[in-house]
Amino acid sequence: MSHCAHSHHPAFSQEGEGHPRFYGPPLPLKVLAIGAAFLVCPPLGLAALAFAIWRGWGGGCRGAGERGPGFRRFRATGNGALDEKRRETLKALDEEAEAFAEFQRDERKARDREIYERFTAGRTETK
Repeated sequence: MSHCAHSHHPAFSQEGEGHPRFYGPPLPLKVLAIGAAFLVCPPLGLAALAFAIWRGWGGGCRGAGERGPGFRRFRATGNGALDEKRRETLKALDEEAEAFAEFQRDERKARDREIYERFTAGRTETK
């Protein structure tokens, strides 16, 4: 399952706040607005295009996992104890994910080693 289960449905909030999240106008309207800005004033069109790219076109999945492992973005609640617990939990999850990734790498290496040994054993038997 992807890190953003509801990335294509704007009614689901990524931070779990329980209220709908809307990312602005639909993509065709954004493209039309940028095209119109280019017609009116090319520098304005470039600025609008740069802004759209910087903000993200579709407004799909934002937040955790967007910039790779270890990057988590969340809104502070204002409660220091809850925010600290959240940081500790996310850190523990990142550590567990890294340990699992290392386990998978080791398993892959062992499997590859076994396959190669079977291959070389089969070659020496046929000679």
